Amino acid sequence: MRREIKDTPERLVEAGQVNYGWFRRPFTELNLLDCDNWGWGGRSPRTLREFRLKEWQHFAIVHDEVYVSIALVDAKYLANSWVCVFDRQERTSHEHARVVPMARIRLPGELWDGRCGFESRGYRVQVHNHLDAGEHIINLDIEARGDRPAIQGEITLRQDLDAVQPLISVLSMGPGQPFYSHKAPCPVTGTLTVGDRRLDYDGDWDLALIDIHKAFYPRRTFWKWATFAGRDADGEIIGVNLTRNVIDDEKHGNENAIWHGSHLSLVGPARFDVPVEDDDAWRIWTLDQRVELNFTPVGMRSERINYVLAESRYRQPFGYYRGHLVDDTGVRHEVDDLFGIAEDHFVTW
Repeated sequence: MRREIKDTPERLVEAGQVNYGWFRRPFTELNLLDCDNWGWGGRSPRTLREFRLKEWQHFAIVHDEVYVSIALVDAKYLANSWVCVFDRQERTSHEHARVVPMARIRLPGELWDGRCGFESRGYRVQVHNHLDAGEHIINLDIEARGDRPAIQGEITLRQDLDAVQPLISVLSMGPGQPFYSHKAPCPVTGTLTVGDRRLDYDGDWDLALIDIHKAFYPRRTFWKWATFAGRDADGEIIGVNLTRNVIDDEKHGNENAIWHGSHLSLVGPARFDVPVEDDDAWRIWTLDQRVELNFTPVGMRSERINYVLAESRYRQPFGYYRGHLVDDTGVRHEVDDLFGIAEDHFVTW
């Protein structure tokens, strides 16, 4: 498969066949459940396809003082959600999380005007993906619990599809195992309160990274992931998305890319030198020599879930990136202490 960004068909799956590749605009319909996974002419039980489809929406909200991670995850054997707040100056974090076995979050089948959320006692997260208006709106209403402060407010992630090219990837992890991902850096506006602290987001400076994902993963899988977005000396957006996962043909099937200004540059296979100790630095690079980064963690979100038939071992450090990126025009961009996240995840589901 030649790596080029293509015009987007209306539907992700047409007549049971998946439209693979990298696309300019979001799909009108994210109908991945219409995929003919096992070559049975679409006659496989829909309930089986639903159970195998893993879905989530994750938002990494970067402010000069505080980093906020917000997630809604539907793994089918469980539903979970978290809001993690990390103080970048004090290097302390607070997390509210809920895990509900054999429950589901109804994630939307399109992003133009779709809603989803997670509600539990003292915990409410609501997301409105509203690309018709060029935005994603997140509402939080979480009660204090123990030493964890209450979190309330509304923020808006502005996604102007003409201002920044999103990374929209539809890849194959194997026969009947398509993978869809929508990622982009977005300016943020609005206000959150964390306990007695008020966070006002400046759309000319503050950024969020969105990660919207649907995939028929194999039962045992892994990924390593690195991402950040910030502003360069001219105020232009600069960012990266790098992943290494179960896809064998990394040269033609990866979601590795660089953002600079409005442009998205696709880059080659990524490699990760992940240390054993949580505080040690990572080295991350691409085989085409267009990305060379060091990542120094200053905080960590980790999770271990074990339900006998399902298991997840997950580390998401957050910290600072240094190094350089080379875009499609050959211009080298220096990266100097831009804040971002990484992941090291193994899962059986």
